[in-house]
Amino acid sequence: MKKKLLLSFLVFGSFIYAQNYTFTTTTETYADLVGTTSINNGVVWDEDEFLITLPYAINVNGVSTNSLIIYDSYIYNNTTSDIKQIITPYGTDFADRGLNSGASQSPISYKIDGTVGNRIAKIEYKNCGSYYDMSLSMFVNFQIWLYETTNVIEYRYGQSSITDSFMFYGGESGGIIGITSVDYNTDDLSNTHLLSGSTSNPNIATANMITFINGTPAPNTVYRFTPTGTLSTNTFEKDFVTLYPNPVKEVLNFNSKEKLEIQSVEIYNMLGQVVMVVPNTTTSIDVSSLTKGNYFVKVNTERVVQILSL
Repeated sequence: MKKKLLLSFLVFGSFIYAQNYTFTTTTETYADLVGTTSINNGVVWDEDEFLITLPYAINVNGVSTNSLIIYDSYIYNNTTSDIKQIITPYGTDFADRGLNSGASQSPISYKIDGTVGNRIAKIEYKNCGSYYDMSLSMFVNFQIWLYETTNVIEYRYGQSSITDSFMFYGGESGGIIGITSVDYNTDDLSNTHLLSGSTSNPNIATANMITFINGTPAPNTVYRFTPTGTLSTNTFEKDFVTLYPNPVKEVLNFNSKEKLEIQSVEIYNMLGQVVMVVPNTTTSIDVSSLTKGNYFVKVNTERVVQILSL
């Protein structure tokens, strides 16, 4: 007899999934990436937007997507929602050091390392300048690593040459480093995990506000943000997705009452651990591999997120 997963339909309403992170800083020898794919393709960039598509979904601040926009010194998820999830290793106004000459000197590229289930998307900025530095003489090198399955985010810092921090960071003590959500209509921040303090021993600030780190991370510094898997309980909108049949044997179906595009589906166990992720648009998933028990289903659409019990 096939095992059955009972759909209780004890819907908790719709919830925004607010991801929590723990932060650690370590030291590891920085090495330039080899065998990368160019992102800017020789284009001199300054506030340009470059789209990349990963072969797997990455969960940032509770929202999963495999489509990312590279913009200046930060990355955000490519969704139609006004609320964007921001990955910010520097968070200042960077520019190609070839901006004055018209020939790119600051390549942006990426590569995928590892085997399925344990892949890492590594995005690299080389010889990156600051728009505030008119001579474009100062520079930084850094990488962003996005881990499949665990959703760990790492910022890895290479050699830099900054003789005037005040100029390089546009009058601030340093960059905006961390993870946050931003409403692009209002500029309001939410679920912030931004660093403050010295670059050698920073901490995550507690308030939902912009914070600046003091200085530039030293070469070989690694900042790691590890998800804790905590579900929030902030009401957003109720019952826009239904799941069926009840009980389910193998295939779980989804129906969006407002005909919203379902961008991804994630299933969590009662410990808040991800046990299944199905990226891209879907109307059904095979859950026959799951052990019988209680689960949460998180459905991400173009506008809202809903969590239901499975």
